Amino acid sequence: MNNNLLNEEYISFLNSIADDIVDNMNSNPDIGDFEVCDLKFIQGNDKEVLAVFDFGHSPAGEDLSENDIFFDGTLNDLKHELYCFGESFDIDEHVSLWLGGRGAPSARELVEDAEAQQEFFSKLDYLLDCDLEKKIGTENYNRFSNGPSYNHEICRSR
Repeated sequence: MNNNLLNEEYISFLNSIADDIVDNMNSNPDIGDFEVCDLKFIQGNDKEVLAVFDFGHSPAGEDLSENDIFFDGTLNDLKHELYCFGESFDIDEHVSLWLGGRGAPSARELVEDAEAQQEFFSKLDYLLDCDLEKKIGTENYNRFSNGPSYNHEICRSR
């Protein structure tokens, strides 16, 4: 994306379509037991935008309210970074963080919850773009889409 587009006006544009993006993701039946509660875009550096997703809570009640995704300002790169977010979720690592903690659910519930989270996270790129053009209009979709196709082979680290 042309860096001069990553300015206050463009961030304002992204935030103006954020509620529609959230509604679009939540209206997809593939979202399952999860919900996208909020999305806001914040200027990162001169080459990146920060998308802050609030996914509410997992089925077992884990707080999923702040998930930061850096991207270049385009729909394709945001889809790519969401894909990478899902791919990098490690069930074993996640469960090990919670096992034995005060007030933690049972090991079985932790594993089931982590599996549900992984399934949800692995669909985020699809949920983002499915029928989005219909929801935000062709002009806004084209403006947001302006950028290179994403490559699943190269992911930023979380």
